[in-house]
Amino acid sequence: MSSERHSVPSGRDKIDFLSVPESYPELTNKISVIETHHAWVFLTDQHAYKMKKPFRHGRVDCSSLESRQYLCNEEYRLNQRLAPNTYLGVVPLLTGKDGKLHIDGCGHTVEWLVKMRRLPSEFMMDKAGPGGLVTVEDIDRLMQKLLRFYQSAPACHVGSDSYASRLWQEVSNISEELLDPGYGFSTALVNDVVDHLKAYIDTNASLLDRRQREGFVREVHGDLRPEHVSLVPGADPEIIDCLEFDPDLRCLDCVEELAYFGLECRVIDQAWIEDACIEWYQSHSGDSAQDHLWRFYAARRATVRTKLSAWHTLESVSVERWLSQGRMYLTLAGKYMDGGSIS
Repeated sequence: MSSERHSVPSGRDKIDFLSVPESYPELTNKISVIETHHAWVFLTDQHAYKMKKPFRHGRVDCSSLESRQYLCNEEYRLNQRLAPNTYLGVVPLLTGKDGKLHIDGCGHTVEWLVKMRRLPSEFMMDKAGPGGLVTVEDIDRLMQKLLRFYQSAPACHVGSDSYASRLWQEVSNISEELLDPGYGFSTALVNDVVDHLKAYIDTNASLLDRRQREGFVREVHGDLRPEHVSLVPGADPEIIDCLEFDPDLRCLDCVEELAYFGLECRVIDQAWIEDACIEWYQSHSGDSAQDHLWRFYAARRATVRTKLSAWHTLESVSVERWLSQGRMYLTLAGKYMDGGSIS
């Protein structure tokens, strides 16, 4: 057996190779490299190639080549539901007989890449919204697509006891993390938000459990945010980057997913989109979900975002930026639960 077959490129070798225009089968003038929490994304002029980082965290195991292949295939499969024109497939990164790296073709597979069509950044909703490019008609098209998706998505049953008890436990778990003195969040605010969330669950447990029984808890996108929505004029909305690594985290009440989206629109100063989505859903879905349920779910997702912001401080030099973001989400959670004006 040749020594080349045993030669395994390092993560740095792969990143360096994928950062060079000549490495790609298509002609491209430059490569833009983006590092996310779980992946590296390499942008050519026309495409995006995502390489997952090797890591293991809780139930998420991305440490082996086989596990990364599985998750790449899952990412492609799941995103075909809402972004069929963006996700093009999974391609191997290989070494040839000469030991050199190349994309696709023959050789020894050393990594897997999700290949996507590159979407114009100016029409991603987090840019288009503040830029004044999102219209009421865009929201209508987006909500039509999401409602069709929710109606066809498989129903889930979550919580060994009840759906309400699962929500209560998740709120309790987040509370314990946010009260870590290392993060410096206001103890009074954390306790106030958590007490309001738990009181809502206790008071509305039958409503929450009934929503699961009636099929409103489904396997949805899981991470619906403005930066994941493409609204290219004249094209069907494409909704990318669904949460592929944990099916449990994709099992949400459809209203919770939309409330999360509305929260994130509010964060980018596009509260009108939040209001428009709620009004559209209430008018067209046949779901009688009242405003207080939307506010509860938005507050719950805001606490999740607070937790994620806190986690980012553990691996970022921009600690104060992430803590400031966490405090912002925590404050929003309190405003949603207070029942008054959120602005």
